[in-house]
Amino acid sequence: AHAYHSHIACYVANLTKVHPTFTLHLNHHAAFHIYNYLLLFCPAHSWWCFPFKCLIEILQHLLVNHKSGGS
Repeated sequence: AHAYHSHIACYVANLTKVHPTFTLHLNHHAAFHIYNYLLLFCPAHSWWCFPFKCLIEILQHLLVNHKSGGS
């Protein structure tokens, strides 16, 4: 958990140095909260798949007719 926190902090700090015009988004803030979940619910493999399972179920019910783009 501590390694994750130090890596994400370094990534976000260097992101604005490498790309000066880039603005941080809510996802960057949310990424710091993963650290808290790692401390509370370790090991991560026991809970990490649940959000993706829900997302995959939502994606499976989208009517896209196997085409990307509009119309």
